Amino acid sequence: MPSISIANASITEGNSSWKNLRFTLTRTGDLNQASSVTAMTDATGYLATEGVDYRRQVSTFTFYPGESTKYFNVRIYGDTTAEADETFAVKLSGANNANLAVDLAIGTIINDDGGTMQAFGAAGGKNYFLPPDVFGNDGDEPIVSSGTLPGGKKLRTII
Repeated sequence: MPSISIANASITEGNSSWKNLRFTLTRTGDLNQASSVTAMTDATGYLATEGVDYRRQVSTFTFYPGESTKYFNVRIYGDTTAEADETFAVKLSGANNANLAVDLAIGTIINDDGGTMQAFGAAGGKNYFLPPDVFGNDGDEPIVSSGTLPGGKKLRTII
């Protein structure tokens, strides 16, 4: 029986409009029969926000005899906000006539808007990023960031 895997992918976000982040699905092993699988985006526990940073996508793929590669495209929305790189997951499920060798891939939206924010803490299984209170005017001055995580933990960092 063939195996299907999905690979991580990344893209620079851009400043406006949208572009596609392309994940590669690969089928290996016996390719003499058709196989199918469903891919779906999921932001649960990740930093990207569905509908703001990317468009929710669900697709079912059929690998016909002899086919080994399919592509899952996710629409990424550009912005001009200095922020941390953002991530979301693509999960494979519902494999028919195939095993799932790698059923989870991470999509990374790379910030291209100046400084990036750093992770300051984690709570409830999620990483939290705090926006800057002060940006330096020319990029040589420090960025000061402060805030409160769930549970009341207060943080202040100078980058």
